[in-house]
Amino acid sequence: MENRSSLSTLFLLALICASSVAAATDQFTKALNASCHKDDLKALLDFKSTITISSGRLKAWTGKQCCSWPTIRCNNKTGRVISLEIIDPYDAGDSIGYESATGSISPSLGMLSSLESLALSSLVGLSGEIPASIGKISTLKGLFLDRNNLTGPIPAAIGALSRLTQLYLEGNKLSQAIPFELGSLKNLRELRLESNQLTGSIPSSFGDLRRLEKLDISSNRLTGSIPGSIVSISTLKELQLAHNKIAGPVPSDLGKLSLLEVLDLSDNQLTGSLPSSLGNCKSLRNLWLSENELSGTIPVSWGSSSLVNLSVIDLSLNQLTGEVPSSLGSLRSLADFNIAHNKLA
Repeated sequence: MENRSSLSTLFLLALICASSVAAATDQFTKALNASCHKDDLKALLDFKSTITISSGRLKAWTGKQCCSWPTIRCNNKTGRVISLEIIDPYDAGDSIGYESATGSISPSLGMLSSLESLALSSLVGLSGEIPASIGKISTLKGLFLDRNNLTGPIPAAIGALSRLTQLYLEGNKLSQAIPFELGSLKNLRELRLESNQLTGSIPSSFGDLRRLEKLDISSNRLTGSIPGSIVSISTLKELQLAHNKIAGPVPSDLGKLSLLEVLDLSDNQLTGSLPSSLGNCKSLRNLWLSENELSGTIPVSWGSSSLVNLSVIDLSLNQLTGEVPSSLGSLRSLADFNIAHNKLA
């Protein structure tokens, strides 16, 4: 009797599971076959009308069933567009393919009110400015507009995207100052603005990005000093400010960033001494401070056993004096140590 009861229970569970799967599949099919919401349809067709991609991947954007279009993904319950990704933003490094494209980004994309991911990366020839209307998409979590030919300023309206976790704008020709409003992106984990033509100073508001793990604004035309507020970002793993015109000292409190793995401040106009506190950055792997105007001696504390992961130190092309501390010999992972073109004994 017990076996029959168990079999009956298993059979009933199987029926329930099958029914749930069938219902979910039916719901997804209905969403897929349903006509676009009128705002989504207008936004996508306006976008299509302002851009031409050589591969012709937008040619299939016809009719009104946008959830079945390539590069589009919809919520299977609401039928609203949640993803527009011309090229997968999560492909790694140089493996990302490039598309030849002409045209600009339609401001109508701001009508995609349920969009979570917008990826228009590596569209060689895509030009014009970033529409401020993107700042209206409150649901947006990932914004990838990198490696295009975009010009003009970074819209301050992007600072209103409170759910944004990744902002990739690198490899364009963006100019003017970095908006102070970007400091309002409380959930941001990655901010990549490198290889543009940005000017002005680093906003002190960046200290409010308390979940940020990667900040790369290298290869721009930034001036001013490194704001002390940066040390408030305890989650920071990569800080890359190289190839700018940043002046002033290296903040002594950077040693508080215990999770910091990469620090690249090379090719700037930094002055003053090397902070001994960097010896406290126990996660540090790569330290680049070359091509500045740093002076004084190399801190003995850098030979601390806490820097067990440090593999690269580049202090070349500065004005350092004194002797190389023998304590650096305790850095067992150190593979690249460059101190050329200084005034060391």
